[in-house]
Amino acid sequence: MPTRYYVTSPKSLPLPVYAKYALLLSSSRSLCVSVSAYHHRELASCRRTSGLKPKTETRRRKGSKHDKTGCLTCRYRRKKCVENTFPICGACARLNLKCIRDSTRDVVPPSWVDRKQQSSQKAKGVVIVDGSSQHVTHYFPLCPPAPSAERGEPPQKRQVMRYYIEILSQFLTVNEQFNSFLSAWLPMAMESSVLYDALVAFASGHLSLSDSKYKVSAIEAHSTAMNNLAVALSAPQHDSTWYETKVATCLAFVIGEVCVGRYNGWYTHLSGAKLLIEGATADTASGATLRGPEVFKKSSEGQWILRNFAYHDIVASVTLRKRPLLDGSYLDGITDVVDTYLGVATGLLRYVSILCVLDEETRLEQALPDDELERRRARFHATCADVEHELQNWHCRADASDQLAALAHAFRSAVLIFLYRLVRTRLEEEGPSASHDWVSTVGGWDMLPTKIRTQVSNILRHVDDIPVGSHAESAILFPMFLAGGEATEEEHIDLVRVRLQKTLEKRRFQNIALSLDTLEDLWRRRRELDGVRVDWTDVLDSSKGPLLLTQIPECFLIFRAIIIVNKQPADSFRRRPFKATMTMATVSSAGVKLATPLTEARHHPAINPTDTPAASAVLHRTLKSSPPQVVAADGKYLTFADGQTILDTTCGAAVSCIGNNNQRVKQAMVAQIEKFSYCNSMFFGHPIGEELAGELIRGTDGVMTKAYIMCSGSEAMEAAMKMARQYYVETNEPKRINFIAREGSYHGTTLGSLSMSGHVARRSLFTDMLLPNIGRVSACNTYRGLREGQTEEEYVVQLADELDRKFQEMGPETVCAFVAEPVVGATLGCVPAVPGYFKAMKKVCEKYGALFILDEVMSGMGRCGTLHAWQHEGVTPDIQTLAKGLGGGYAPVAGLLLNKRVADGIANGTGAFSHGHTYQGHPVGCAAALEVQRIIREENLIANVRKQGALLEKLLHEYLDDHPNVGNIRGRGLFWGIEFVADKTTKEPFPRSADIANKIHLTGFTEMNISLYPGTGTKDGMLGDHALLAPAYTSTEDEIRLIAEKTRDTIVRAFSQAE
Repeated sequence: MPTRYYVTSPKSLPLPVYAKYALLLSSSRSLCVSVSAYHHRELASCRRTSGLKPKTETRRRKGSKHDKTGCLTCRYRRKKCVENTFPICGACARLNLKCIRDSTRDVVPPSWVDRKQQSSQKAKGVVIVDGSSQHVTHYFPLCPPAPSAERGEPPQKRQVMRYYIEILSQFLTVNEQFNSFLSAWLPMAMESSVLYDALVAFASGHLSLSDSKYKVSAIEAHSTAMNNLAVALSAPQHDSTWYETKVATCLAFVIGEVCVGRYNGWYTHLSGAKLLIEGATADTASGATLRGPEVFKKSSEGQWILRNFAYHDIVASVTLRKRPLLDGSYLDGITDVVDTYLGVATGLLRYVSILCVLDEETRLEQALPDDELERRRARFHATCADVEHELQNWHCRADASDQLAALAHAFRSAVLIFLYRLVRTRLEEEGPSASHDWVSTVGGWDMLPTKIRTQVSNILRHVDDIPVGSHAESAILFPMFLAGGEATEEEHIDLVRVRLQKTLEKRRFQNIALSLDTLEDLWRRRRELDGVRVDWTDVLDSSKGPLLLTQIPECFLIFRAIIIVNKQPADSFRRRPFKATMTMATVSSAGVKLATPLTEARHHPAINPTDTPAASAVLHRTLKSSPPQVVAADGKYLTFADGQTILDTTCGAAVSCIGNNNQRVKQAMVAQIEKFSYCNSMFFGHPIGEELAGELIRGTDGVMTKAYIMCSGSEAMEAAMKMARQYYVETNEPKRINFIAREGSYHGTTLGSLSMSGHVARRSLFTDMLLPNIGRVSACNTYRGLREGQTEEEYVVQLADELDRKFQEMGPETVCAFVAEPVVGATLGCVPAVPGYFKAMKKVCEKYGALFILDEVMSGMGRCGTLHAWQHEGVTPDIQTLAKGLGGGYAPVAGLLLNKRVADGIANGTGAFSHGHTYQGHPVGCAAALEVQRIIREENLIANVRKQGALLEKLLHEYLDDHPNVGNIRGRGLFWGIEFVADKTTKEPFPRSADIANKIHLTGFTEMNISLYPGTGTKDGMLGDHALLAPAYTSTEDEIRLIAEKTRDTIVRAFSQAE
């Protein structure tokens, strides 16, 4: 049921009149801001019949007493700031901006100070904090009371705004880019309570996206703001300032709707702004009457508002595929400025307006006569040619900063892409008859793809010059979306994906998430419909609502930040969460009720509510939070500094296979340290290393002949790649430099091993640095790859043929090796191969003389029910990597195993592996690994892995097969994965914005005291969620049952909370 907002009826307002206000305010999902003559007549009728004088903003005459004492004197007198061309209010001194004013006046107009009638009323919302009541003011529901105010008394707006100024003066960089924001929005918000309330509504709505405790306040703030706007619109004032603040309020509502994901509401507010602009009238000092946009052009603030409206209106026309609400002529003479966050891009957007109008007015309709069709064709092509010429010869203003110049160039390329898209569509409509001069100019279909590809590259290059979180980044969504919509190369797609992900993480705007989901859907459809051109318009046509590709300047987010600060400016950007229970709002036609207790959410287990990230000198995996501190571990349980103890159901990352605090391993390590702790492997060997190598070789029944000991799995893969290359150099096949790996794989985090990996998200940030000599084939994933009606045997033949074709494509004589994980762990979620798959793959390798490399870093050393996972497959690798379970987490240790063929190749050549590490074969690491492997063998733990693994498989299927969001359960031994889907029938994954895997992990950690290993990108490297289970080899039947039950309860609870 759609959310509706309701405003409490003032007691003095008769019910029939209130009903009309409610109808206006609660229609659909947001306020209908259309200020049509009908609305004015209706509201005027309400006033006449009720005798009510609506609350309006205080109007001050120029030169009046209020004008002389208020903060906006310089604004009315149009004095200029010496640092910029914009009028600056008296608050500039508090904001550390230079101004020609000699003194600073009061910040807030006196009309805001005393609200005697409202101050006596009880505040509407109540939040329980430490057992006491903190009333939330109707006017500013999120701001704590001023120190001087009594308990429960709403803060006065003078105090609130002075506090705003105090905080803003500390956090805003003093430069020209911020001047226009400060001289436009801040003074206007100080003068207009309607705009002020709209900004509060936006900020509280933005906060509610990351903290559900703010939802009640967001609803109240939104209702208050809409009610105040409706009342203000009922009594229009023919004054430019009145129109400026009301249009600014509409634009604030546009951003607020987009921010929180109400995609059908923003266009209503944008239409309201358009009607206000069109209907504006104001008298000048000379007696002339200005109308429409000319009213706004008389002041720099009004010009800024027109540019802002143009930004939203024109960009919206691209995705809505219709002409803008207003003709672009109103921008004449006001675009050649360095704007707040658009730079000089507004002038470029005029071309989009021109093209939208052109496309509509020259549309080819079958009913038209031939001469009219020809005239329209000629006009369309001639105008497009002119626009392209002007855009190609466009130059950015010399005084624009580097970031704003980069943004402007990105906008220029985006407009060119928009132009070429229109041309492409028109050429398709015209078909073979397109023989005009324009066609020859652009080179027809042969040149258009090249032109578009060039502009995509240009956008990505220029956006790369705009730092994440910078002021200019506020407007990159429009060019990035058009670039992503036309990107055909994987590198370009990855760059678009990564940058939008970073922007989304920084700003949390829901239209960024929707844009990213739209692009992901587009890229997926293109892959599935290879050879068929799919456009983002096709995706939008099937989506939930229109998409707006605009954002806001960083200064708007400062409003959001200020709402959550307390009176200590030094801590003003730290969240101060409520410690006690709060209530969620259930909205019905009767109003807002308080129901459903909500406890404070721990958004990430790594968040320490008492320490800021800066308190740690460690470069943790995220600098956004401090992780929980493990202070003790025993067996399968971890204890944290706050006293919480959890059952580690994943052995970390499938590492602690025999549990923690094993006395035998500890004694073996200490014994080695007492002998010696390190020796240089370049010159010396040691007995403990010989013993470990012997243990490993015996575990392969002598099939492998040499062992090479390192510290991590990534190092092991790097060594495997270099070993394969050196082997062919030693055996006189130096042309073999290429490798073939699989999609969705993960082989490590160093550049070489990451190049081998096929997981898109993990590669994307470093795409330009990765090795180009690695081909890729499909993974063996029956859940995603096996077609309906296809047998497993046919599936194996299909994959073997694909590998054979890849050898042919790359050149059989150039391929070093095929690399694969026997059970794909972290990236796909414990996906084993079907029977016969690896035999078929090795047969193809042998056919072309290439090596067969298996990566068992995660799946090996007993994890899957055999000591080596390949022993279950009935094949032997030429090179094998292993880690994690090798040392059981007691020391960083990994290994590389070679069969006789490879070892002999090196021995018969130079006799030396051209590779080495300082800590290679570290004695203490070897001692730990040797003892762990002896425990596994002597205590027959691999048999227990098979036994308990079978029980875990049975319980997981029993508990979760019927869950509507559990798509697949797969694995082997004590290595199991659960894949989550939005639709079990279509296997459609959840959007990334749902963050399902991490939410399940957090639910398990915070509520069930277990650790589940989350993974994303399960489907295609970007979309898809899964969770891994990798219990210890020493697990008992009771522990396995407990793990299965807690896993079931975690998943059920997480999805229940999400719903």
